[in-house]
Amino acid sequence: MVHLMAVNELTKKRINLNFKFMIEGEEEIGSISIAGIARKYAKTLLRADFIVVSDSEMYEKGLPTIDIGLRGLTYTEIFLKSGVNDVHSGQFGGVAPNQAIELGRIISKLKNEDGKVLIPGFYDDVEKPTREELKDFQNLAVSKERLMKEGGLLYVDGGEVEYSLNERRWARPTLDVNGITSGYQGE
Repeated sequence: MVHLMAVNELTKKRINLNFKFMIEGEEEIGSISIAGIARKYAKTLLRADFIVVSDSEMYEKGLPTIDIGLRGLTYTEIFLKSGVNDVHSGQFGGVAPNQAIELGRIISKLKNEDGKVLIPGFYDDVEKPTREELKDFQNLAVSKERLMKEGGLLYVDGGEVEYSLNERRWARPTLDVNGITSGYQGE
């Protein structure tokens, strides 16, 4: 909406610009179609001098924010199976492996206590922020209390503790579990 309002103001001032809007609704599933669309129409429909992405926040009231990069996403699913049938815990409890517990063991080995991801090669291609970016991060310092309030969080405890909150939010890769399904799925 902020872009539409800005265009409205610019047209009132009779500024001669050509605007194109592309609204893409696949962000939560990895924007699987956008790369193909961008390649197909890069030299025609999507040809532009500037691109503005609307997937960010206004940091402070009255302080516009312009992002020059957003983190990407790699998504995977893990399926564990220990038998061909679902088994009754009264008969097989303590004998049959429990997939939720097994998955918990795997997940617990992905990060250490300081939030560092332990997967070999995970950080190999991570670009370090420039001095200017680090200075900007510091100038826009945020408190844990503010993050808790804005995110409705009960506490802040994630990412690599040796980095500032803004470095963790904006410049460091993350590893998150977004869902677990296991066992009985009835009422």
